[in-house]
Amino acid sequence: MHVIVCSNWLKNEVEKSYLSKWPIHMIYNWIDTDKFKELHDETVFERYGIDKYKKMLVSVSAFWDDNTTRFNDAIRLAEVLPDDFQLVVIGKKITKKPLSNNMVHIDYVNGVTELSKLYSEAIAFVGFSVEDTFGKVFAESMLCGTPAVVFNSTACPEVVGETGYVVSPHDVNAMVDCIKEISLNGREYYSQRCKDLVISKYGYEQNVDKYIDIYESIVKVES
Repeated sequence: MHVIVCSNWLKNEVEKSYLSKWPIHMIYNWIDTDKFKELHDETVFERYGIDKYKKMLVSVSAFWDDNTTRFNDAIRLAEVLPDDFQLVVIGKKITKKPLSNNMVHIDYVNGVTELSKLYSEAIAFVGFSVEDTFGKVFAESMLCGTPAVVFNSTACPEVVGETGYVVSPHDVNAMVDCIKEISLNGREYYSQRCKDLVISKYGYEQNVDKYIDIYESIVKVES
């Protein structure tokens, strides 16, 4: 048996387990670089009820619920944001807790193109996860030229690399400091580095080829 993991953080964890007696390979998850791209379209503001005169932050999760800390941290961040910022959270909301006044909830986005537009209009992606084995939504936003601010937990900082910011888990005040710095520098200061990192490390072809290499090596040994 061969074990394949999707981040160096996960590889280190698996090496501590009983699975360590088998070969362990690290291959990143991939992002479709032909689909996610920087697309600016101001019609998204009216379409989703977003204030076009405020600076937009975006965060994406399959679910916003009470079973994880993500939604509570999103609320806490929104409460300490300056008045000229707003937080847009995308994904199904299955908690009865209300949003803060400077938050917008989008239940569903129809397609990668529409999601790329929302990523592209944000000055930063804010990631509230403390339990990601990779963190694909961070990479998606980065491919659209949007830097990410994430918690220093699991594989989150690994995905962002040197293109964004990493703060202690649940430290929303530190997140605000990073967001202010991004706003001061301008989104464009980060955009190309974000794109270059995703293309160089999380592209489709180079990571799929690594899977093929493993299968070929197994077949060669067995033959």
